[in-house]
Amino acid sequence: VLLKKWGEMITSPFAARWFESFAKASFGIYLVHVLVLVYLKRMDITAFLEPTIFVIPAVSLLIMLISWGLVAIIQRIPVLRETTP
Repeated sequence: VLLKKWGEMITSPFAARWFESFAKASFGIYLVHVLVLVYLKRMDITAFLEPTIFVIPAVSLLIMLISWGLVAIIQRIPVLRETTP
């Protein structure tokens, strides 16, 4: 209910497109984020670096943005578009 209210308050067309794009990619982000986690771990980028109070949110945001970018690319490729919701 709260998110619905917030969604109704969005008046900017740019923000509306941004949230809509994220919503359409959310399940794909969920599926792809594990691959991004593994890749970043191989590069020694983990949430267990010091100071963790800054690193955990930064790594989480990085994983989300990389996953979102990958899903956006996959959704633009006609053959792969059917594999992501």
